[in-house]
Amino acid sequence: SGMEGNSKIKPGGEKMDRPAVAPTIGIEPKFGATALRFSGIAGSLDSIGRFVVAQGVGGQVKLIGLWVYGQADANVAKVGLEISDKEGERFSYTVAVDWMGWKWIEADLSGGQFLPVAGQKGKNGKIDDGIGSVSVIWQPKSGGATGIVVDGLVAITELGQAATAHGNVGLPLSLGDF
Repeated sequence: SGMEGNSKIKPGGEKMDRPAVAPTIGIEPKFGATALRFSGIAGSLDSIGRFVVAQGVGGQVKLIGLWVYGQADANVAKVGLEISDKEGERFSYTVAVDWMGWKWIEADLSGGQFLPVAGQKGKNGKIDDGIGSVSVIWQPKSGGATGIVVDGLVAITELGQAATAHGNVGLPLSLGDF
């Protein structure tokens, strides 16, 4: 099922002005009618785009992945995923964007790929049961206009369990398809 109509995507980030989400034009989506472009104006190279794409994900999630479209003029150094556990502790996984066109990226929640986000006091440094939210994140190469194109967010759970996002939106989620 897709994130259609009343999508719950929440644009945001750190040192990121004018965060926005829009359907892509001129890029063939991996699934459905459209992929989505997440964009903003980075204040500096230490800016982060952080767009919440799912909340209250149920089931015992083992792996999260999505399609990312690499573009030469996108001003993107790294892209990845950030999750928060039920205790509100955040963990991130990023990869260098060194490709053009579509590429599948994924991270195993039990494989040490998700690392605790720095600066969280009083947290235990491990992913506690349950995913509170999933965000798509990216870091720019420099200040200025920056953005990524994404599609097909998928969460894989333990056999026999169904992952569901807040509002009865099932995973996998197509990030396009308005």
